[in-house]
Amino acid sequence: MKFASLLKIVHLDGFVQCIVEACTGCAQRLSAQVKRIAYRRALKGRRDDLSRTDFGPKVLVVISGGGIGNAVEATPLVQGVRALWPKAVMTVVVPHGDLFENWCVPDHITDSQEDVRGASFDHSFFPYPFLSAISPWRQVCDLGVVHHPRVWLRQYFLKPERQYFMDMLKPLGGKGIMPPLYVSLKEPQRHLPEASMRVCIAPGGKNELRWRHKRWLLYGSLAGMIRQTYPHAQICIIGTEEDDFPAEQRDDPHIVDLRGKLTLAETAWILKKASLAVGNDCGPMHIACAVQTPAITIFGPTCAIKNAPWNKGVALITPAECGPCQYDARLETCSDPRCLNEITPQMVMAKMTEILKQTEIVGQV
Repeated sequence: MKFASLLKIVHLDGFVQCIVEACTGCAQRLSAQVKRIAYRRALKGRRDDLSRTDFGPKVLVVISGGGIGNAVEATPLVQGVRALWPKAVMTVVVPHGDLFENWCVPDHITDSQEDVRGASFDHSFFPYPFLSAISPWRQVCDLGVVHHPRVWLRQYFLKPERQYFMDMLKPLGGKGIMPPLYVSLKEPQRHLPEASMRVCIAPGGKNELRWRHKRWLLYGSLAGMIRQTYPHAQICIIGTEEDDFPAEQRDDPHIVDLRGKLTLAETAWILKKASLAVGNDCGPMHIACAVQTPAITIFGPTCAIKNAPWNKGVALITPAECGPCQYDARLETCSDPRCLNEITPQMVMAKMTEILKQTEIVGQV
């Protein structure tokens, strides 16, 4: 005979149920009391920390000293400062535009020196290694302790620039993993047709004469090959109006010319919605890395280690013994940029096909 059946016969099943319920109630009350005691002990230990109203150091971070790509690469530094000093009052000076609009990490964001004129800071960070660019800021505000990267081999950078930037925090106690790149996203006002596959091309780069060899000149041929290989693909040309792209291909309904028609945050949105991005070593390619879009960056005379793509980005390089000449007088006098001219549209297409197959985009077209 089962024990439960025996209890029913002698009419003890209800009594046992009452005892079980009583014990359960006691256990629950005891558990709640233990939790309250543990919470009160923890609160007593942290009471002073939780009620403190004093803030951390006043910090200035200037990420507007270079191009758009340099600014994007400096965003991990801003997050690293916040992690190091959670209560710091941080002001970040950014390039003009909306690329860092509504960023929640800094306390104040500005694109003008005038907004910090006469201010006083405890620490100032300048994520670029040229000390001459820091001097004018000393006339604007009290910089406090100045921090800047140390690049001992000058143009021969041995690690990505974002790592040099983060190294500034090590003497202050900064440690941990590299924070991600950051950019703001804004849906464009301009209507863009839906596409199952979208490829963004960024044919730009700085307009100064010395940077002319950063610009690969075969994007027209590449666009034609993309149209032949992936007939249903939409090709978006992004950048400024000064960025070269063949006029004869702009009438193709599958090629959307967005040069000069997007803000930086809208460019980031377009790149986020793209299957792949291809471009020179320029700002939009750093934005592509920030939004986790697979990207192929074409390198010429610039330092591929310093400007290396991150996340899902890859570099297309034909190493030349004379490179890199990014910070060398040879950059202006070179008449045969083999480092760039040896890259063919076929090489770019081969890399594109490899990436698209890995991301399973081709099968959706």
